Amino acid sequence: MDKILVHGPRRVGGMKIFRDLIYQMQGMMREDHKFYKEHGFYDFPQKRKGTILGMYLVGAMMNNPELRRRMGGNLTKGMLMPYKSVIEKANKHRKKTGSESRAAKQEKRQRAENNKRKGAGYEKV
Repeated sequence: MDKILVHGPRRVGGMKIFRDLIYQMQGMMREDHKFYKEHGFYDFPQKRKGTILGMYLVGAMMNNPELRRRMGGNLTKGMLMPYKSVIEKANKHRKKTGSESRAAKQEKRQRAENNKRKGAGYEKV
């Protein structure tokens, strides 16, 4: 299969955004940071030293198996907390209008298809 490479401003912009993210989160994304550094992707000065130090702290915490076990599924909840009001507002709107998200519709279709397969004697691959 041939790869399709995107050229133009969207590709360059996307690469720069991801590069900045990797630089800021180098404490958590150590292998990505190492690759970017070795291949000369960093061509800019960064001033967010506090953010970088914080990500090193988070990276160290994530390497500790005991802390990771204690956190369990709370990490996702913590990442979504800043967006909690937006999510609740969207859920209220969806309940009022009766609309479903595209992902919810696709999930329903897939569940129905899986149920048909189970009933028709298909085997799980």
